[in-house]
Amino acid sequence: MTECEFCGEEFDTDTELQAHWREHEDELNSHQEEKAKKAERELQQQKEDKMAKRKRYGGYGLAALGGLAVVGLLFSQAGGPGAVLGALGGGSADTQINTTGQPVLGSSDAEVTVVAFEDYKCGYCKQFSNGVKPQLTQDYIDSGDVKFVMYNFPILGQQSTDAAISSECVAKQSEEGFYNYSSALFKHTGSFNTEGFMEVARSSTDGLDYGQLETCIANGNSRGEVTTDRREGRSLGVSGTPAVYINGQQVSNPLDYPSLKARIESEISG
Repeated sequence: MTECEFCGEEFDTDTELQAHWREHEDELNSHQEEKAKKAERELQQQKEDKMAKRKRYGGYGLAALGGLAVVGLLFSQAGGPGAVLGALGGGSADTQINTTGQPVLGSSDAEVTVVAFEDYKCGYCKQFSNGVKPQLTQDYIDSGDVKFVMYNFPILGQQSTDAAISSECVAKQSEEGFYNYSSALFKHTGSFNTEGFMEVARSSTDGLDYGQLETCIANGNSRGEVTTDRREGRSLGVSGTPAVYINGQQVSNPLDYPSLKARIESEISG
């Protein structure tokens, strides 16, 4: 493990660490800036190679199964450099995801758990939050069949990280407020700074100590929670967003609600 000298977050490789440096642009010297750019290019190339490989394997699988679909739409440039639709699994063995301490939307006793790793600057995450999640809420979360757990997995630079920190600051005061704020932040088109985050918080939540919240956001007091979320994602092999799991199985295309619904129905009836 390699530790970031700026924030203390740990990474498995030097390449991951140096790509992470882009979140500390104001603190980098010119040599570190060049290393960060190079590392980001290397990681992007690795993702593209993985996507190409999965597409080839997916084609072989379709032929062998006579048309039984195993569909994974993998896209790059989701809302900015380095973001990839997190459809890197689907049909894999159950994965143990530690949701202890995470804000939960829905009944804690729900039979099905949907976990999502997201980035507030990711275009596909916005599609998931604004399109898929409302359907999921209406069909399954409100009825108590599904509980939804979101993890912050910022990968698109400092604004992504700042947004994640702001949501964790809200979560410290209110679990319900966290999800109201998150939904509103995915729709936010204004500034991604303390002023913009406070604007979203005041319009989407009630009963918070907004002075305390502003201090938390401005000082980055919830950076540790974001680091913990990212560490959990990396332990699962998450490299793109949104990465969505249903009872520990990663889904191929999180934006395909009919497929998600079919998987949930299978889990409920099974």
